[in-house]
Amino acid sequence: MTTSPSRTSHFFQECPGQSTVSAMNQTPPDPRRRRLADAASGFPERVAVVLYTCSCDDRDPVDTLAALRKHAEARDWVVHSELYDTDPITKTRTDRKAWPNAARLLKNRDVEGLVAPDETEIALYPRGKERLREWLASLPAFARYIGSLPSGAPGCAPEPMSDTATPWEGYRTGVLVADKETGVLGLTTGRNDRIITVKGLGGTAQWRADLSRLRIATDKERAGLGLAPRDVGL
Repeated sequence: MTTSPSRTSHFFQECPGQSTVSAMNQTPPDPRRRRLADAASGFPERVAVVLYTCSCDDRDPVDTLAALRKHAEARDWVVHSELYDTDPITKTRTDRKAWPNAARLLKNRDVEGLVAPDETEIALYPRGKERLREWLASLPAFARYIGSLPSGAPGCAPEPMSDTATPWEGYRTGVLVADKETGVLGLTTGRNDRIITVKGLGGTAQWRADLSRLRIATDKERAGLGLAPRDVGL
């Protein structure tokens, strides 16, 4: 008999040949072992993803996760983990229980992407969305949003249905970036479409580069300059 979960945060783990069970009773699969198994089978490595939703109304998060899983499996992605929170989306994601687990999987490269109903469930305000996109781009990792489910509950913000990843428009001004071709660090000072203007550190020259040529400076590079790790609001 299947019962609905209590209205608290949960962490689920996908197990081949079994129903979804609580990760508290399950050891997460070793991604290296999975890659070896894929190689031994002669099949290419499949993309691993984490599913996440913040159910801020009366929707059953298990139903939402089932829709996310169907979307992922239709693309032959491996569902590593299924996570959900039951907080208002106005609550900062750092204060939620399940989101930090999703962030950790992405940061540690246990998964390569995130599948969620809508970006708004993770970051409600424009500034938070911008920081989320920059963080994903710095890993790098992708996000796929399959579209919000209709809701009139307080704290929920329905968005137009979409089956595409949210477009990322570029770095904001004042971001410490590195030129992928030269390794030179600099601060972004402006942009014109995809062309980013970067000012070098220590009085070095200013240059312009296509968006694809730049990346976020790593924590190690920041430490070399005496800077703290980036605060990305995870």
